Amino acid sequence: SIWQSKRIVTNTGRWWNSTITDNDSNVVKENTGTYSALQGQSCNEIAALSRSMHKSQGFGSTGSRGEQEEFFEHVDGVRASNSLFDNIDFSWNRLAGGKAVAEQIDKVLKGFALEQPEKSIDGLVKLYNLVQKTSESTYRKEKLEEINELILQAAGFYLEARTNRKEFARGDSIQVTVELTPRLSSEFEIESLKSTRLNWDLKKELALKKNVVTLEKLSAIIPNTVNWSTPYWLKNEFELGMYSLDSQNQVILPANAPEMSVLVNLKYKTHKISREIPVVFKETDPVKGEVVQPTYFVPDVSLGFDKEAVLSTKNEPVELAVTVSSQKENVNGNLTFEIPKGWSISTKIGYETNLSFNSKGDSKTVVVELLPSADAESGKVKAFFVDSKGNSYNKFVNRIEYSHLPNQISLKNTEVQLEKIDLSIKGKLVGYVMGAGDEGPEAIRRMGYQVDLLTNVGDLNSKKYDAVVMGIRALNTLTNANLWMEKLLNYVENGGNLIVQYNTNHSLETEKFSPFPLKLSRDRITDETAKVNFIDPNHPVLNFPNLLTENDFENWVQERGLYFPSQWGPEFQPILKFSDPNEKSTDGALVVAQFGKGFYVYTGISFFRQFPACVPGAYRLFANLISLGHE
Repeated sequence: SIWQSKRIVTNTGRWWNSTITDNDSNVVKENTGTYSALQGQSCNEIAALSRSMHKSQGFGSTGSRGEQEEFFEHVDGVRASNSLFDNIDFSWNRLAGGKAVAEQIDKVLKGFALEQPEKSIDGLVKLYNLVQKTSESTYRKEKLEEINELILQAAGFYLEARTNRKEFARGDSIQVTVELTPRLSSEFEIESLKSTRLNWDLKKELALKKNVVTLEKLSAIIPNTVNWSTPYWLKNEFELGMYSLDSQNQVILPANAPEMSVLVNLKYKTHKISREIPVVFKETDPVKGEVVQPTYFVPDVSLGFDKEAVLSTKNEPVELAVTVSSQKENVNGNLTFEIPKGWSISTKIGYETNLSFNSKGDSKTVVVELLPSADAESGKVKAFFVDSKGNSYNKFVNRIEYSHLPNQISLKNTEVQLEKIDLSIKGKLVGYVMGAGDEGPEAIRRMGYQVDLLTNVGDLNSKKYDAVVMGIRALNTLTNANLWMEKLLNYVENGGNLIVQYNTNHSLETEKFSPFPLKLSRDRITDETAKVNFIDPNHPVLNFPNLLTENDFENWVQERGLYFPSQWGPEFQPILKFSDPNEKSTDGALVVAQFGKGFYVYTGISFFRQFPACVPGAYRLFANLISLGHE
């Protein structure tokens, strides 16, 4: 009764083994270029569509047609001779009573009429009864659900529960319309409709007419016991790399179950069908037409800071803005703050603490200034809204909306990390060439620099910059990268300081991005706690104007860096050495060369991840990079 894989293989291939064949020991081949007549596409075309949806990594792919051989090498289990699927039974014979099921499936398929699918319903009902008699298994449960769905589809049955709002707070009223329309059959009837969450139960026997719309309306009050919507894996506090779930069964779910649903109990002749349909928000968009989205539960009030982290250098005050939004009508209460030790809230700029909202969607932004004392500490700044009934709210409703995905909601604690750090800078003006997008310019401004965004190479001639920084993957995204680099290297040779952040080693728009030989790799350090070693402890980037120690590499997030150079000319000085556990170390995280009168810096360190998190050591190191040449 315990499932076990028949065999384990590894996919090998000609792109690293050009001579491999299925005649090799332990190897079988499969044709992955088969064509699906039902889909009208080859397996490779379908795979290309899937890969092309991996938008964030630029993995777009063009599908191919025709036979394509893939080779698989035996690892464990029963060895295959001719195919991966040797001696594996995919038929209904796997289940007791399965032979009769297979025979009935053949009858249904042979009798199927494309233009009259309702003629297959009785055969599907018989199939359901046969499957129900098979031995207990996961297959049986799944197939019974699928057969009932096929019955409804064969009848052209339209089932929907819709409402005219997509978000609800506790205590809100809701009106739901349930539509039942069997477009190809007059043999269905309603037995009952029920919504457990909405405390609604209608027992009603009603015959449904062919192609006639039946509407049932329900009104309810959202219970005060409902939980606010947030992805199940983010509901509980979690540790680095490990989520905490209420139930292990949630692991296989791609998303939350619908927040509200209606259980519809139907009957076709004597066959009973129960379908739980989600309550959805539905509207007509003038451009998109019909738009259907999930419904969600939200707190009465949403609070959100304008930043996720904020930096205080040289004991300077910091300014924060928090926006408070009402998710229902007639809300009033007080806004309060929890701040780290040694900080106080200034009353000079003035801010409201008593807030009132008349309508759903109303919002107010409150600005506060935090003043540090000499012993002020780093920590969390938290905002709370306490309504007139004593309910406290400390969540920001984060709405995620893309055209190719259902809308989603996640709740985040209303807090911001306040980092008080010892930071010195040299120079005043920095130029920034944007790449694929990051928070570099804002981070450099936090240090105390003026930052100009450079949009064309002519900008380099207008001012003398203390440093020019290239954003992440700029060499992958700048279509005129050759011209940019020619000008930038001239800038360095004449006394400038150029800092080039990470790029991928494929799809480079120019190979002439360094004054000396420099080869990029796919090397990366994924452990954000990986030990750091100083290769050249006396180098200025580790000493001026901030003296760096190993402590500056604590509390980094997600990773150390990626796509480090693996080879470089003797002109470069490597600065740092990192190593993932049980892997060889890399010296290419940060390399510096003097070129002419200036400095050229290349780094794969993930500053773009550390900056938003306000990691002190990352700021101190980057300030030293900008300050090169000012010793």
